[in-house]
Amino acid sequence: MILEANIYDNFNPNELNVLDFELPGGAGKVTRPIPKPKARGQVLEYELWETGYKYTSSALFSCEVSVGDVIEVLQVKKVPLALAADKTETTALSFVYVVTNVDDNNRATLKNYFWAMIDGMSLPTKGESQVMSTILTKMIDPNLNQLMTHGFAYNPNVFTGTIKLNRKSDTTEAEGVAKDIFARTRFQPTTMIRTSVYDINGELSQARDTVQINLSSRSWVRSQIETRIDESDNVAKETETIVERSNYNFAIVYVKKTSDSNEYQPIPDLYTIDDNGNVVNYRTYKGDGYDLPQQKIVKTLFYDETPTTAQIKAEITGSTIINLLYFNVNELLELYVNDIVKIWYQGGSYRGHIADRVITPANDRLLFVEGVS
Repeated sequence: MILEANIYDNFNPNELNVLDFELPGGAGKVTRPIPKPKARGQVLEYELWETGYKYTSSALFSCEVSVGDVIEVLQVKKVPLALAADKTETTALSFVYVVTNVDDNNRATLKNYFWAMIDGMSLPTKGESQVMSTILTKMIDPNLNQLMTHGFAYNPNVFTGTIKLNRKSDTTEAEGVAKDIFARTRFQPTTMIRTSVYDINGELSQARDTVQINLSSRSWVRSQIETRIDESDNVAKETETIVERSNYNFAIVYVKKTSDSNEYQPIPDLYTIDDNGNVVNYRTYKGDGYDLPQQKIVKTLFYDETPTTAQIKAEITGSTIINLLYFNVNELLELYVNDIVKIWYQGGSYRGHIADRVITPANDRLLFVEGVS
């Protein structure tokens, strides 16, 4: 299928973030709409990812595009989106990108708008920055980043509480923080350009095109969908390391006789990790050994004082690895980005969410990401 796309000059928040667009009936003023597209063309060859969870997109355009242009790829298929507790729309969700590279054949590399918007943005790792809703508000604030957005639709009940950033530095890149939040909430951001039309004296007029970031699903209250996939869905399986930790699973721990001594206790403590991720004191262990690692990968540690269980666990807990499943869209049970899903595949079950959808001229495929346990 040949798609169409609107090409815009990059939205300048310095120009658009001005409260001088008058609402009808004296309802007040809001920020300016985005300008009209400078061109409209066809997308001839493409691999378009809806959220950009793992991959960037690329496309060949019939008209000239330049680095920095904003591209709105128009979609025909409509999807349900819950934009508020009492508002669900079935809409043709446009894909919005920023052009990051163009080759001699006019094939463009495209970065999803949300991730381009926060590129280079840093956040503090302490204080209020740990509140998820505060972080999200900062990320869509056009005063704090380089691109324009007119707001976002999300369920605040999902993004309550704080998140432990686990960074040693005082600041960190917003991209990493966003990925941590979305992994925890099982949401991925999408961007769309919306047209609001206002009613003035019974006539629809004064349209306003705006950019909106969505953290939305098909329903406001998400429920788990169960499905089975098999080889007919052209399944591909990968793994992804979410948190890199130790390569060791057994610790020999020497502790000083006193904190200010130069001598260590002659007999070390021994620790390992069981199948449930619990730290086990090897000297007092009374089990049958079947819940312990089959092979010891030993690390020797030296402490001034007896370490806490948390310190030991950090040294011998393995990396967090999750499964990724790619499979073709099933027209009998259509899944959408941000659906919560339990998938049965080859005798095993996987719980997680649909993190991305890729559109190619041949077919549409989904990316399922297993939840972090």
